[in-house]
Amino acid sequence: MAMFIISAIALLLLINISTENKIEASYKRSIQAPLLDILGQAFESDAIEINPYPIPEKFWPLLGFENQHYLNIVYQNSEAVGLIIPATTQNGYSGEIKLIVAASRDGQIVGVRILKHSETPGLGDKIDISTDNWILAFNGRSLSNTAEKSWTVRKDGGEFDHISGATITSKSVISQVLKALKYFEQDKVRLFGQTTSETASL
Repeated sequence: MAMFIISAIALLLLINISTENKIEASYKRSIQAPLLDILGQAFESDAIEINPYPIPEKFWPLLGFENQHYLNIVYQNSEAVGLIIPATTQNGYSGEIKLIVAASRDGQIVGVRILKHSETPGLGDKIDISTDNWILAFNGRSLSNTAEKSWTVRKDGGEFDHISGATITSKSVISQVLKALKYFEQDKVRLFGQTTSETASL
């Protein structure tokens, strides 16, 4: 699987923040740390660009949105090689959970990170990488190697462990990661056809 490097991404994010409008810059700042975290073992070249691209309105419900959000297309040597997809679920035990899913061009998950949640400390908050490694179970998963029926917790016949005392939270995150991959599958041809100049102008 292709690998991203921290230095190139960090530099790019800083450059983009200085040139984008306030809304896009605010979004970039909010996801900078998670991006550096999940993509830190990434592409082996420093020829990296990450550019925002608006998610079409018809996909908003699938990803849990009611208004415009941006994904990020990752380029290596001007070729689109991966996507970072935001998603939101309202089905956490304590309500809304925001996350991002990074996937390589072949649809395999590079990493998932939680951006925001209000889950119970010591229980549901273990979805956050700063608290527990549970979220790493998604790495390497795809629609090709994991059947749709398997995208749930083991006690319901799936392939994912649940966080003890936080089954609802676990299931909500698993379900939303699956939806992000479904979006990837439905829109990948169009997205991977975008050039760096087309996205950089946003």
